[in-house]
Amino acid sequence: IVGTVAVLCYMNAMHGDFVHDDLKAIVSNADVTGEVAVAEVFVHDFWGSDIRSNTSHKSYRPLTTLTFRATHAVFGLHPLAFHVVNVALHVIVTSLLHMFMREIDKASREGALAASLLFAVHPIHTEAVTGLVGRADVLCAAFFLSCLMAYMQAIRPNTRSRNGWLLVSVLMATGSMLSKEHGITSLALCGLIEVTDKIRSLYAQWEEVACSLLAEAVLSRILCDHSQGALLVWCRWWLMGEKLPTFTEQDNPAAFHPNCITRILTRLYVYSLNLRLLVFPSQLSHDWSANSIALVHSIFDVRNWQTLFAFGIVSCVAWAASKEAVYKRQPSLLLSLGVLVLPFIPASGLLFTVGFVLAERVLYIPRHAQPGFCALFGCALSRVNIVSSKQKLVFLITLCSLFGVKTVLRNRAWQNRDSLIRSGLHVLPHNAKLHYNFGNLLKDTERPIEAMNHYEKAIKYWPEYPSAHNNLGTLLSSMDASLAEQHFRSAVKQASCHSNALFNLG
Repeated sequence: IVGTVAVLCYMNAMHGDFVHDDLKAIVSNADVTGEVAVAEVFVHDFWGSDIRSNTSHKSYRPLTTLTFRATHAVFGLHPLAFHVVNVALHVIVTSLLHMFMREIDKASREGALAASLLFAVHPIHTEAVTGLVGRADVLCAAFFLSCLMAYMQAIRPNTRSRNGWLLVSVLMATGSMLSKEHGITSLALCGLIEVTDKIRSLYAQWEEVACSLLAEAVLSRILCDHSQGALLVWCRWWLMGEKLPTFTEQDNPAAFHPNCITRILTRLYVYSLNLRLLVFPSQLSHDWSANSIALVHSIFDVRNWQTLFAFGIVSCVAWAASKEAVYKRQPSLLLSLGVLVLPFIPASGLLFTVGFVLAERVLYIPRHAQPGFCALFGCALSRVNIVSSKQKLVFLITLCSLFGVKTVLRNRAWQNRDSLIRSGLHVLPHNAKLHYNFGNLLKDTERPIEAMNHYEKAIKYWPEYPSAHNNLGTLLSSMDASLAEQHFRSAVKQASCHSNALFNLG
């Protein structure tokens, strides 16, 4: 059922073109088109550059790139084939989530069905499934959930090939990390699975369990699991040339703001906005960079109420999950919360600067907790006793229908560059980067006057936008050489190594 629903939601996405990041990561990527040897994929970043280069994005996803390469080798640069693979992977992930929910909450079939159906139709997934570069997130999620399933198989009391399942778990975690970096957090979730499993077994047979032997077995597995994780992280760090990627203020303005209070309040608000998009995905955009989200400068900013409300909800759920785990011997809610929170940490900006404000595609994988969110929804729905099963079914069908319609409508935005950028500007009309990209599209289609209008808007919303200054200057060269030179000089002032602006200045 869930697989069929997932396919139906994305049928109209199949005929979309290569858009946005697809152009760089697939169409013009020599690693994908086969212009370089396969071995080169393992020393290049996701965009085809040397990962040790100072200009590299440091995004290491060789398995995803290899799937692009295989699709290209068989079908060429036909977007339909790439879309079919993405949708097929989404069906697999949805099915894996259903199996995962049945495993952690054995008594609740309706909870597993609710979680997987919500996951299948959620509109937030369109960037990951319909946007072709989102395959990194979908493939990562497939390996991620496979890792958790293998680990749960390994810790079953009657498992014969325990070490074999542990090895499978580590291999799946490795595959998840090589699909997208944050897949490594699956090993942290394995530790939580171990804890929740022992909560269940300790309370079930408290007087019969030899605590010392149990603790030794648990600790040895966790130590092995996390040592493998540490080794993978070290290998990843070494491949990067032991350097973090370099981002700009335009990528993530809050991270570069000099005021600590502003950085903290804005970051917390963005966390709450992620949660809001999961619950109420009405305003979606493929680009949230630059000034898309106004910085929160003061504790008196009204948006702080949303932050407090969001963290209050998460705190209440955490309290309820802990209480249920300890007193009712049902740790499934706690594990779902762990899938929600733990993988979010690498993307939170707490450990290192990230190169985005908010990205909808990262809400697909457990890194930003969409499976965890849906798992929580399923667990919660199955535990509501004040309404009948029929009423819960009506609610689930209504919610999934609304989300499914929104997903189908959202897929239309991803049909081509024009529709995608227009949809983004409809939601974020003050986004400087969207105006810049729309200006580029208009320039490419020989509509210079309209292009200049959008370049001017990009500069209005982000005055220090060097590429917008340069491109506007290029269009002005044949009309007003003096004004064009001013824009070229503005571009060089903001980015002294801007090669195009330097060339235009002579």
